[in-house]
Amino acid sequence: MRIGYAKPSFVMTCLQYNSFMKDKQAHLDEYLALCKRIYERMERDGLWPWRDSTLSENLVESDDNLENI
Repeated sequence: MRIGYAKPSFVMTCLQYNSFMKDKQAHLDEYLALCKRIYERMERDGLWPWRDSTLSENLVESDDNLENI
């Protein structure tokens, strides 16, 4: 294989991958913008940060957890 030469199938694969990633990046950017708007609205309305509960029925005991985290 000569330097600077790529097979057409490799080039098409790269172009398809780049197109795929741009599409995924656009969706990710939209999702993150939505999350940011929700967070800012909750913070503005006083709904964030959530207050920690002091009620025992709302607490999770890790002693009963069988999985090693």
